[in-house]
Amino acid sequence: RLLYNDGPLTPENAAALWMNRAEQLDLAIVAESARWGDTRQSQPFTRDDHWIDEQNRLMRDYFPVRTDNVISNFRRSNLYPDTDAPEFLVNDARQHGGLIANGDSVTFQNPNSGNSGQLVYTLDGSDPRQEGGEVAPGAIVYDGTPLPLTSQTQVKARILRNSEWSALTDATFVFEIAASAENLAITEINYNPHGALQGEPDVGGNAFEFIE
Repeated sequence: RLLYNDGPLTPENAAALWMNRAEQLDLAIVAESARWGDTRQSQPFTRDDHWIDEQNRLMRDYFPVRTDNVISNFRRSNLYPDTDAPEFLVNDARQHGGLIANGDSVTFQNPNSGNSGQLVYTLDGSDPRQEGGEVAPGAIVYDGTPLPLTSQTQVKARILRNSEWSALTDATFVFEIAASAENLAITEINYNPHGALQGEPDVGGNAFEFIE
């Protein structure tokens, strides 16, 4: 869930999280290196010569491959299946849930070699693999036909290949609805209210206006 489908531990997002924290430390690391930079070697570590160089190395050599390395380590230790999980597509483009337009259909893609394995899915929020490893009674075998969605739907899918289940792909698709006079209503207006309540900072009544 974290290593795929734009999760926080995919290469781009993990690198962005790291750089966000690195930017917070950018000035502080100058004082840190001034205090401790000569404890490991005669030539002191500095931000410009060492810290920035290490940042560049991480962005160039570490984060782009780290996610795949973690998955490979899990697989070698039998902590993650060799069978890849299915992917969801909308209009032939990968999309892991989110907004879809009226008339769009979802298709499933089997990323395993030769599309091997049986792809099964559910639309009721249940797992297509039941406890014990059998295909769940309510699971649907995917036959390649696009899946039309008419309301918000949670789709769960797995691939069963050579008696091994893939990880679960779980995403919720919702419809994008354009606001119009036919489907938009004003239900409440708080206009020109009194000032702050007792105990609240007096920032003026207008700060408490809203429309719902």
